[in-house]
Amino acid sequence: MRSRVLWALLAMVACHRGGEGELHVSAPAKLRQALTRISDLEAGVTLVQRSGIRGNEQALSRAEDGVSFSGFVPAQPGEYVLEVVFRGRPSAGGPLGFLGRLTSDGFTVTQGAVATPTFSQPLDPIGSGADHGDDDGDGLGLLDELLVGSDPTRSDSDGDGIPDGQECDPTVMARSYSILLGGDLRDCDGDGVDRADPPYGEAGTDCDDRDPRIRPGLTDEDCSDGIDQDCNPATCPVDDRDPPTLVSYGPAEGTRLGCHARFTAQITDNSTVASASLELPPSGATPRSLLLTGLGQGLFRSAPLQQVLVGQQDPEANFPVRFRAVDPSGLVSEQPVSYQLGLTPPTITRFTPTELAGLTSPFTVQLEASSPRGISRISLVAVRRTAAGLYRLDQATPLGSAAGGTLSVTVDPATLGDGEVMLAPVVEDPIGNRLQPALVSMPIAELGALTVPSDYSCLEALEVPKVPVRVWTSAAGTYRPTAMREHLDEARTLAAATDPGALFVKVIGFGLRPDGKIDLSDAASSSKRWEYGFYNPNTQRWLTVTWFTPAFATQNPVVDADAGNVVEELPLLDGPGLLDSDQMATAYAGISGCGTLTGHDDDTIIYHRTDEAGGDTVYVSAMDLSWVGTPHLPITTIALCN
Repeated sequence: MRSRVLWALLAMVACHRGGEGELHVSAPAKLRQALTRISDLEAGVTLVQRSGIRGNEQALSRAEDGVSFSGFVPAQPGEYVLEVVFRGRPSAGGPLGFLGRLTSDGFTVTQGAVATPTFSQPLDPIGSGADHGDDDGDGLGLLDELLVGSDPTRSDSDGDGIPDGQECDPTVMARSYSILLGGDLRDCDGDGVDRADPPYGEAGTDCDDRDPRIRPGLTDEDCSDGIDQDCNPATCPVDDRDPPTLVSYGPAEGTRLGCHARFTAQITDNSTVASASLELPPSGATPRSLLLTGLGQGLFRSAPLQQVLVGQQDPEANFPVRFRAVDPSGLVSEQPVSYQLGLTPPTITRFTPTELAGLTSPFTVQLEASSPRGISRISLVAVRRTAAGLYRLDQATPLGSAAGGTLSVTVDPATLGDGEVMLAPVVEDPIGNRLQPALVSMPIAELGALTVPSDYSCLEALEVPKVPVRVWTSAAGTYRPTAMREHLDEARTLAAATDPGALFVKVIGFGLRPDGKIDLSDAASSSKRWEYGFYNPNTQRWLTVTWFTPAFATQNPVVDADAGNVVEELPLLDGPGLLDSDQMATAYAGISGCGTLTGHDDDTIIYHRTDEAGGDTVYVSAMDLSWVGTPHLPITTIALCN
């Protein structure tokens, strides 16, 4: 790629002990253009001696503008290069990834002087093997994959046989042509003029980026070949008396069309093509058409077929269409073509293991899928449950994929992190049908199968099978000894998502230990739990959010949106006055005659407000003994154990 120079100022005053100076550096233009697709952007700097000895990487502080970084770098007198590494997380989710490295020109630090290194080399978006900047080996780094919208886990995102890093449009099968020698994604033919439709950044003026012989500024244009070689129609005026010419189209006649199939056409005209469309079979008495969007160089492409299939009844019907092109003179060219629909989506025929609860060692997931046209790719993704209790499939992390209809993936629970994770399959067939679960925008603790999103189920009349999913839960995250406040914020978030009018009114815990925690890892206990109560005074209905032990055979937490009716409850007040269970247990143990908390199922704590007590009240009981007091330090109201 051509050099885009970045200047940085490194003010390093060297001394015998190693001086410190402040580094100011801005993210390169390419990174700035990708900011909407990146979160948690960070930068680190490393000084490398001329001998190759590397210093330790130091983190830089990010400024409020989100793209400028600064920090202090120790420097002994000597000759160096400076390396700045940028890392970030895709906005769609996933781990922190390498986005690129800037390496400065060589510079010298002398005692008492200020060094100002320059960066004349472009950002390296791939780096070394240890950087994992190109794990799919397609020659395109993660930053470039995010910019162009390609798949960083697949070396050939559009499946046209050209690796992403060698293709001018790695996500568009209809534009399958390679980058020429000396070119890049912004200048595919390497003629020094950027393309008019770059995947990122400002548009250029090259009217045919596949041919280096066609570019703006060309002199002595030959008008006899009918090609606008200098990208200026005025240099070769055209007397347009002929309609547009449909040079080629796709897919071929008789092709089976899947849900996400697209149509392409190569159309030429003596002047230009004013509009191009695809006339479709009418829906009842309503005529339909699909606009073909110009991609440059006479190439046009449609939106996915799914957008016009609402109301289609027969998934295997004959589908006659007509390509239509119009030039500025109103001359029309049409070409009828007949296709066959093939809209039956894939199905999952095997998904094992059927139960993931309690698995702590690496386990193997086996997936199998089928469809009338076979399977082109099958994948497994992981979706973490958010604090609001939601599974967002648009934030999925790929775990593995394979060509064909079978997939075996070894999943290490240690890599899934803490909490609940949903594993879901994604399947594609060769003609554009896709099976994937819809986004789950509700707090569901146990899932068996999910519906397919509407944009992947083309036919209303066709029954689309639900997509099976599995939920894995970290034992460390949900089955462990916990105090009252550890789940409080999540309980409130879940309650608000379920019933915005519900007020926080009660906490009850069964099986309180002397340290104020409840051992939720006790698989033998079917009573121990933390239960957070909420009450909607308008509807007079209870809502509870509860964490159980494994003996309940459920996924934590469990939201019960209708836990019974009550007459009245007062909202609890948060803040310094809200004691946690360890403080309550300590206060209880300090009162003579109250017995001992042992974590037995009958050791119970209840915290709520009553009018009679004049405020918040805590009830703690151990076996048949109980203690009552206000949770404000110091405790002012105490009832004797009885």
